[in-house]
Amino acid sequence: MNTTTSDHAAAARFVDVFAAADFAGDVGPRMSCTEVDALAGMLRAVGADIAADT
Repeated sequence: MNTTTSDHAAAARFVDVFAAADFAGDVGPRMSCTEVDALAGMLRAVGADIAADT
């Protein structure tokens, strides 16, 4: 897997979907701690630190 390049459009779409204000409240309670940590890590990896902290 090449990790030196990224698809910026896909990363922006990912952030738009998973950083939505209602996402954490709707889906968060159904996620395990491991899943939440992985999602937060991915959000941080694409520069969405505020969304990752929510």
